[in-house]
Parts: sequence; structure tokens; C-alpha cells
Amino acid sequence: MKLKALLPLTLVGSLVFAQPPAQQHYSYPERCATHYYIVEPVKLMPFLIRYHKELNLSEEQKEQIKKLIREIKRAIIPLDMEINRISKKVRHDMVFVDDENFVRAELNYLAALKVRRTMYNYKCIHSLKKILTKEQFEKLLNLAGIAK
Repeated sequence: MKLKALLPLTLVGSLVFAQPPAQQHYSYPERCATHYYIVEPVKLMPFLIRYHKELNLSEEQKEQIKKLIREIKRAIIPLDMEINRISKKVRHDMVFVDDENFVRAELNYLAALKVRRTMYNYKCIHSLKKILTKEQFEKLLNLAGIAK
């Protein structure tokens, strides 16, 4: 029964937060998955989902994590769609629009969207830090290969 309860969490988490393990060289298609961010994201959720048994999550923690995933997913999906739309438009306008100020304004808007997107990664990390115990969070960092 516990496995069935974790299945939706695993599925949603893997779709929303899936990233390759830290500290590896990625091919171009793998890196494209991070084009929403200003910097390469710090992804803890895939490791939390993969190693949930080792972290000994309580039922309350599992519910808080599910809520966090739903909340962030609701916010980032429209944001990612807008980033994709504007990225496509800017690529077009860089070739066909001769007004540098117009293209600069589009790039500034795109950069602002990417800052917002990157801050959701920050929010996720710090929300997990509040949900997990200090020991669980440190163990998660070690599992993810993130050194202090």
C-alpha cells in the first residue's frame, strides 16, 4: 500500500524535477532541459524520490513534499510555456528585426522570466530544507553529490 501511495509522488516528481545526476558532462539534448534557468539548476527532488526509503520520510513529510510538487508544478508549467514562446520569438526577431532596442527589450523580458524560473528551484531547495530534518537534508545532499 505504501508503494502505491508513493507512485504518484514519484511520477509527478520525475516529470517536474527530473535532471541527470550532478557533476556529469551532458550531451546537448540533456542540457536543453535546463534552458529555462539562469544557472544550471540544483535538483534535489529526483534524489529525494529515488532514495525516499533511505531518508525515512514520515507520512507528514511525504504529504508536504507532494503539496510542494503540486504548488511548484502549477507555477512553472505556464512560466516554461512563456519562456519557450518568447525564446522562439526572440530567435526570429534577432534575424528579421532591425531595431536593437526592441530585441534588447525582448531579451530583458526573457531574462526576467528565467530569473523567476530559477527562483522556483531556489524555493524548492529551501522548502525541502524546512520539511526535512537537518540530518535528512544533509543525507539528501550527500546522495545528490552536493558538497558543502
